[in-house]
Amino acid sequence: MSNSISTFTLLAVRNRLQAYTNRTLTTDGSTVDDIFFLWYPVKKRMDYYMRVPRMENKLTLAGTDFPNYTLPDDFLEVKELIYIDANSPYRLDPAPTSEVEMLKVAESGDKPNRFTITGDGSDGANLLLDVGPTPASTDSFILVYYQRPDDLNANINGANLYTSVYLDVVIAGCLMEYYYQHQDLERGQFWEQKFMNQIQEANVSEGRAEFAGSTLYVRNS
Repeated sequence: MSNSISTFTLLAVRNRLQAYTNRTLTTDGSTVDDIFFLWYPVKKRMDYYMRVPRMENKLTLAGTDFPNYTLPDDFLEVKELIYIDANSPYRLDPAPTSEVEMLKVAESGDKPNRFTITGDGSDGANLLLDVGPTPASTDSFILVYYQRPDDLNANINGANLYTSVYLDVVIAGCLMEYYYQHQDLERGQFWEQKFMNQIQEANVSEGRAEFAGSTLYVRNS
């Protein structure tokens, strides 16, 4: 699996799949032999399981952003929420919403030490971040979160992090979907195992590289 950054589009994915399956894949989303029919469930799985340093983004928040800071539309998951203290910055722990609300009342005036996410949005939209106890207006936080790559809706010439950096993972996932849709369970299971193993490999190896210094991944600012 290559970690070099190139611009591989969904068209490149389609061409590779056609070579593997010896079938022509359409681009209108209408049949099981269509690149978008295969791509969307693979993208959803990668969003759910993949957590690599390249997906991280960092935001600076103020005490005045709370309560109910609206998380970005590309939000997938909090990696860490850090309270900026001049003496010793520290991470806030996740907690149920009821516990955060209780802290805002029972421990008013103390420094925030818990956070929670609420909202009824899907795919990261309309999700709210809150902390407890209630922060002072002068408090500062660093939010590090995992970003969701673009969905490439109906854009055969589109590219995102997955197609550009993890093309082999995308190919394995699409072949998994293809063979399952064609009731070929043996090949579907083979490619599913390969797909999940490649995701795990990226999560583990690149996560270690972030701290070991073997590769520098620059986080967005």
